[in-house]
Amino acid sequence: MATIAVDDTIILSPRVADYMGDPKRDRRVKTGFRLALECLGIPLPDYIARKEAGRTDGARAITAAFNADHGINTHSKHVRAALADLAAREGRG
Repeated sequence: MATIAVDDTIILSPRVADYMGDPKRDRRVKTGFRLALECLGIPLPDYIARKEAGRTDGARAITAAFNADHGINTHSKHVRAALADLAAREGRG
């Protein structure tokens, strides 16, 4: 396979960063852009990189505080099922 030099000046330009970094941009456009860069072996710029999977630090802190106040573990699927069942019986579900 031939090696081709790619000029990343346009990819790293502020205009493209504003366009692709817009949170309202259609996710299919962003997905296609990521795919093209990955297929070409070009490192993803910060503006198009995905966020880390999982809960944010703030959400983890809120969950930990709730668990400490109520003495339960909301991460347990059994506890979540029991809480959902209780809510359904009380007409909140």
